[in-house]
Amino acid sequence: DRIIIDVTHDCDLGCRDCNRSCGAGQAPATEGIAPEQVRRFVAESVAAGRRWRRIMLEGGEPTLHPRLEEILDILLRYRREHAPACVIEVCSNGHGERARRVLAGLPPGVAVKDSAKRPVAEQGHLAFNVAPADLPAFAGADFAEGCYIHFIFGLGLTRAGYYPHPVCGGIDRVFGFDVGLKRLPASAAELAGQMRRLCPWCGHFREFRPNGHRTSRWRRNAGGQPPGALSPSWEAAYRAFRSRPPRLTPY
Repeated sequence: DRIIIDVTHDCDLGCRDCNRSCGAGQAPATEGIAPEQVRRFVAESVAAGRRWRRIMLEGGEPTLHPRLEEILDILLRYRREHAPACVIEVCSNGHGERARRVLAGLPPGVAVKDSAKRPVAEQGHLAFNVAPADLPAFAGADFAEGCYIHFIFGLGLTRAGYYPHPVCGGIDRVFGFDVGLKRLPASAAELAGQMRRLCPWCGHFREFRPNGHRTSRWRRNAGGQPPGALSPSWEAAYRAFRSRPPRLTPY
């Protein structure tokens, strides 16, 4: 009953360890989801009788999307006609004049989450770019079980389709596996294959388990991996991305 839509991978900060790879030295990009794709998401939700409890727009920095107002109009109409209890929320870094101007002009009824992030080093960011697959301790791990993120925050949608969470979509756009689901999944079982493919590269899997244990160690970068660390798989993936970004099949 919760979904996060990553509307863009464009960002005006360069945070280290960005879990969408929008930071400096990672894989920032300007592409974003199209309003037509959001209309398709709404149509699928209505056809499936899905009454979302929360729809959050993230990124990247969502206020940089040139058609954000149109996207919000589509979602507000969905809420008005099909899910009156749905919370529609924009998660912004709140950084800079543009973000403040866009947030101030959002339509009535849209909630705002201001993360108040600042450039480069963010307290609480783990070493996202240290892949479990590069560490002997994770040999034989069951990556199909995923981590805590999708249990807490819900499904993800990007311009390439549905994922257990948009962090997974951010991994896919860098590595180029092209495994985004092109239709709304009916059950969590449909996501296991994606997690098996994507979680080996995700620092969140390395730090936290599905039951939420170890979350108290979030700010301590558990496992001794320093902020900004890059394991070999991520170094190679970013190098390849800068040479030729993967082309994922659109949703």
